[in-house]
Amino acid sequence: MSRTKRVASWAALALLVAALSVVAAGCGGGDDGGEAGTEIEGLGSSLEEIQEMAREEGQVNVVQWANYAQLTDEFASATGCTVNTKDGGSSDEMISLMQTGEYDGVSASGNASVRLMTTGDVAPINEEFIPNYADVQEGIKGKDYNSLDGQPYGVPHGRGPNYLMFRTDQVPEDTNSWNVIWDDAELEKYKGKISIYDDSIFIADAAVYLKATQPDLGIENPYFLDQEQFDAAVA
Repeated sequence: MSRTKRVASWAALALLVAALSVVAAGCGGGDDGGEAGTEIEGLGSSLEEIQEMAREEGQVNVVQWANYAQLTDEFASATGCTVNTKDGGSSDEMISLMQTGEYDGVSASGNASVRLMTTGDVAPINEEFIPNYADVQEGIKGKDYNSLDGQPYGVPHGRGPNYLMFRTDQVPEDTNSWNVIWDDAELEKYKGKISIYDDSIFIADAAVYLKATQPDLGIENPYFLDQEQFDAAVA
């Protein structure tokens, strides 16, 4: 069997939960019933009130990347709330599912979160109802891909790596650059044998490569491109 090698590059885009208001209550649990000063329509104006109404419903429906919600039994035992999950295979699929109105929250990537926020398919969260929100690292909170008009719409939890994987009997073992899929000369060697992430967010990966290899384009942020930069990344 041939050996497989992986080269990781960290995506600057945080993954997050773009939760509807009802999810912020977590279907109850916890004893902090303090006033948060903001009423969530249809649920109440204090954490205690929200928890009580959420307990009456008794369940929460979540769209997730596969295996994201792995502690549902423990959560149900602690809160009395059943978690029903639906796997989404892509950002587009997650958005379509959320737009049915049948789900309370989603573990959306940043590109999906922006679309869900701007279309009004998710609601802002009140971080005062989430005691450990303050513990989330500052570098991923309050970003354009998880907040809108200064309001957070989800709880970001980290950054995810993209892996370049290859067979060492087909690609040199010391390969440590993504130029094997972006550089024309390299690409010709492996044409027809390459699979890439089929999602619009991969345009940002191309922009990261262009930022390093074509500095004349002036790319500063791979998620905010002018028309020339965008066209180059798509090409």
